[in-house]
Amino acid sequence: MGYDTLRINGTTYRNLNQLGWMFEHERLRKLFAGDPVGTIHGDLTIENIICRTDTDGWYLIDPNTGNLHESPFLDYGKLLQSLHGSYEFMMKTPRVTVQDDRIDFQLTRSAAYDALLTAMLDDLKARYPREQVESILMHEVVHWLRLMPYKLAKDRKRAPMFYAGLVMVANDVADFVQGEGKLC
Repeated sequence: MGYDTLRINGTTYRNLNQLGWMFEHERLRKLFAGDPVGTIHGDLTIENIICRTDTDGWYLIDPNTGNLHESPFLDYGKLLQSLHGSYEFMMKTPRVTVQDDRIDFQLTRSAAYDALLTAMLDDLKARYPREQVESILMHEVVHWLRLMPYKLAKDRKRAPMFYAGLVMVANDVADFVQGEGKLC
């Protein structure tokens, strides 16, 4: 946290201490106040979507009900944690090295995830105004933030990799919010 930038797998990113404006209470309160309300799954990850091989159907498993903020934007954010942040791939990555301001690990991504991410972002941008897409993206960042205490307590050796995931996602979202990037 003491570094202004981090070098993650050879690319330089602004560290979270340089993105504090994204987490200002009033900004988030206003942004999330516009979220639609509705019943949600609560843990909509790629791993919780089961595709049937005998039909063209699918179903969801492992719901996490009882969220304080019941909005489909939470589910979208959680799905983005899979597709954009590569969470499941990180779960299968055994090692991470940290030296000063550098975090290195093997970041594997699948072409199928990339195609799903592109389709999902295109769909979200077609259905929602830019401010609501920003809210969805910030929900992804919040999901990464919520993950950190757990990873620090349970998976300390690999926690820097998940922190790096948070930093990479936060930078993409910051660029999108500031109009400097199109996000993926």
